[in-house]
Amino acid sequence: KYESHLTELTKVRSEIEKIYEKSYSLWKSGKTVWSPATHGRNVIGNITFADFAGVNPMNPLNWKHYKQASQELWKGGAMRDRALKSGASGTEYATAELGQLASEFAGAEGSAVDGFFRMADKVSGPLAKAYNAEDQVFKLASFIKQVKAGASDAEAAAYVSKWFPNYAEVGPTVKALKTSPIGAPFISFQAEAARI
Repeated sequence: KYESHLTELTKVRSEIEKIYEKSYSLWKSGKTVWSPATHGRNVIGNITFADFAGVNPMNPLNWKHYKQASQELWKGGAMRDRALKSGASGTEYATAELGQLASEFAGAEGSAVDGFFRMADKVSGPLAKAYNAEDQVFKLASFIKQVKAGASDAEAAAYVSKWFPNYAEVGPTVKALKTSPIGAPFISFQAEAARI
């Protein structure tokens, strides 16, 4: 009887944790990908990081890199694939921190709560892609510039990671704080900005 109660409590705890994680991810989406002001701040931040990386979009000499980066992102070109494979791209906020929402609800069956989250993900999906593109175009322009200057894909990816936020590789303390109910949900950006 004790084991039966323990199994039931474990199931309930698992469901509560799942709903908490989904709600938390959805809340973070509302504060980021659903916020026009955050999109504006994201672009301004990326212009600053791009300046540090030597690929300032205000410099006409860099426009060719941004043109190629935009075309690669739009059409899914070979340079985009190389950047993803080497880790120069694919480490953006929406991919690393909000991807859980998309992966957990894709085609899932379940309760009305699950249905609500699936509906929210349908709204988040296109906005998250736009949010990612705001990051990726700057990173890809930097990657392209480094490769054209003779760097290997690995060297170019390391250069991009040095000057742009990499949300996939934050430390254990940052990971714990960003998921804790009493932590700092957006600490990843502050930690990466301080590192840069």
